[in-house]
Amino acid sequence: MQNQSINSIIISTLMILLSACGGEESGTLKGVARVSSINVSANSVIMNAGAISGLKVICNSTELTTSTDGSIKCEETPITVYLGKFKVGYVNSIPVDRLVYTQDLLHVTRADIAHPEVTKLSMILQSLDKDAEPLNGITLDSSVLDLLGSHLNSSTILANLTFDNVESIIEDVIQTALSQDANSKLKAVSYDTAQSNLATSVANAPALTYDQRTAGGI
Repeated sequence: MQNQSINSIIISTLMILLSACGGEESGTLKGVARVSSINVSANSVIMNAGAISGLKVICNSTELTTSTDGSIKCEETPITVYLGKFKVGYVNSIPVDRLVYTQDLLHVTRADIAHPEVTKLSMILQSLDKDAEPLNGITLDSSVLDLLGSHLNSSTILANLTFDNVESIIEDVIQTALSQDANSKLKAVSYDTAQSNLATSVANAPALTYDQRTAGGI
């Protein structure tokens, strides 16, 4: 397998985009680099319709937190994404189109923006945005993640939560945050709005299945 060097990845609950590159056989395609599926060296940006800061990522065995612009330096796969102690999902390799969406992390098709777990995660992330404007990027405060941790933790199974459960969790976190800080701007994002924001992010992405993705198909 050819060795290739990448300067940037965008991870999203929504998308990872690899761009700008160097090394053997490197090049760009519409601003996106060709990349090997293993031994990735990159700067990663975690996004949900915008860069997410304050999100935990484990690159192989190295624990990192996305910075104010959503960036981290990720040396190799697998890439695992966490919301506090709750494991969002993982990828073992970079897709051939250099994009990783929430759907990839959960191993469902790209077109499945209405998948229950994809929607639940989108609702939670977008509702916890510090300025309540998820399309311009999401900022996750550690204090808010601590509040969320009383509901979502390492033993949580997202599939076991109903949408009513998710809405109650969001509302509890928002009300508790408001009681601690009267200036809190957190705002609950509905099922429909969360899907709309996700659709905006993935509108032009190929609808690869997980098997096609890992097999290198597009």
